[in-house]
Amino acid sequence: GEERLGAYRSPGTAGAGANGRGRNNNGQNGRGVQVIHLSVKPPALYRLILCARGVMLTLPANPPLADIHIQLPGGGIDPGESALPALHREVMEETGWRIEPLARLGHYQQFSYMPDYEFHAQKICHIYLCRAVRRLGPPTEAGHDVAWADFETALASLSNPADAPFLRQHANRIPGATL
Repeated sequence: GEERLGAYRSPGTAGAGANGRGRNNNGQNGRGVQVIHLSVKPPALYRLILCARGVMLTLPANPPLADIHIQLPGGGIDPGESALPALHREVMEETGWRIEPLARLGHYQQFSYMPDYEFHAQKICHIYLCRAVRRLGPPTEAGHDVAWADFETALASLSNPADAPFLRQHANRIPGATL
C-alpha cells in the first residue's frame, strides 16, 4: 500500500553531497544523469518481533536464489490507516502471527529502489519492538515465509543495510540482545 506522490530533486541527500565526490554542484551524479527521487507516502513500518525462538524474519517463499531478501516483517501504512492497525495487518499478511507491540524504537530515512513499483523512493521506516503472541495460520499474503534467528544472526542476515545498524544502536532496549 505505498502511494507514488511525484518526483523531486534531492541534491546531496542520497550521496556524498555537493563537494564533488559522487555528485557535482548541479545535482548530477558526475555521469551527466540527473538525480531524481520519487517520494513515497505513507511511511513504512517495520517490526522487531521477539519470542523464545529469537527474532522473527521474513523472506520470499520459493525465490530464485539471487532474490532471497531477508527482512523484518513490515510494509506501508494504507491511506486512512493508523500505525497500530498497520502493525497488526502487515505482520498477519507476512507471517500469520498475532503480535503485541511493546515499544516504538524509533525511525530512520532511507532512499531505495522499489522493484515491485519500479521506482526509487524516500522511505521513512518506523521500527517497533513487538512480542510474538500466537501463530494463527500461514501468512495471509502469498509469497512470504517466516524464519527465526538469534539476535546476532538476524543482524548479519538482514538484506536492508540500514536495519542492522539501527538495531545495534538500540540493542540496550531489546530483551535478549547480546552484542
